[in-house]
Amino acid sequence: MKKRKNSKIAKTGILRFNSNSKRKKKYYLTNSLSYEEALIIDKRNYFQYYFSLLRSKHLLIFTFYTSNDYNSTIIKICLFFFSFSLYYFVNTLFFTDSTLHVIYEDLGIYNLLFQIPKILYSTLISSVIDLIVTSLSLTQKNILELKKSKGNLASKMKDIFKCLIVKFTLFFIISFFFLIIFWYYLSCFCSVYKNTQIYLI
Repeated sequence: MKKRKNSKIAKTGILRFNSNSKRKKKYYLTNSLSYEEALIIDKRNYFQYYFSLLRSKHLLIFTFYTSNDYNSTIIKICLFFFSFSLYYFVNTLFFTDSTLHVIYEDLGIYNLLFQIPKILYSTLISSVIDLIVTSLSLTQKNILELKKSKGNLASKMKDIFKCLIVKFTLFFIISFFFLIIFWYYLSCFCSVYKNTQIYLI
């Protein structure tokens, strides 16, 4: 029974081996498996699984270190700069008059306890927006869907190609529009409140 399951999963082409070394499995693919398939295929230990999560979830590692996934490097770099600008912009929105007044009363000393609620709010809002934009930019899910599909691959590939064109177009339009807003607002804020730039960062 177990052999039949192994052969069935092997035929789907979900798990691939590195052409340079068969011992090195591309474990990032197994993160998309179901629980039953992962029990059979995924033999990673705790540290290997944690490192694979870092490679797929951590913004810096995902952008500049992970190069063998199914995402465009240029898109990932654009997404990195957009995410950085987004977090910076949302943090600035929470820099109100009351925040500036507290900084003045504390004689320029950074009050972490006062800033924690604002940090949490800004992180939550930024994460939701970033999640939406990320879904419009990354292609790994679409490529894995194509690899798992059976039947007429040509038509499936054509549909995914059209889907990716729409996603990329929306991503660049949305990111370009928001980056202009971010640039204008942050430039005005930092030019008016010159002494608060360090606290903002």
